Amino acid sequence: MWDVIPERRDRRSGMDRRKSSRETFDRRKMRVLSAVITGDLAKGWLVFATAMERRRYSPLPERWADASDVQLSMWCTAAKPIPLPRRLLE
Repeated sequence: MWDVIPERRDRRSGMDRRKSSRETFDRRKMRVLSAVITGDLAKGWLVFATAMERRRYSPLPERWADASDVQLSMWCTAAKPIPLPRRLLE
């Protein structure tokens, strides 16, 4: 189990709020592969993983590292299944 907290750039809406254009190079206009993360996922999530299954619980609970085994089990049960990552050999 581990937590994921998206970077600030992943939580942007993509809109530029400036009224006038920037005088210097805007590094955000570079093409970078990233996804916009919104909703509960923007606040982070927990991943529960075994060899056969992965589950995501969001939003990231405060002080989750101090949670009891019973609470972690409840979050795991409530978490949504997510696909396992594919390996290059598959």
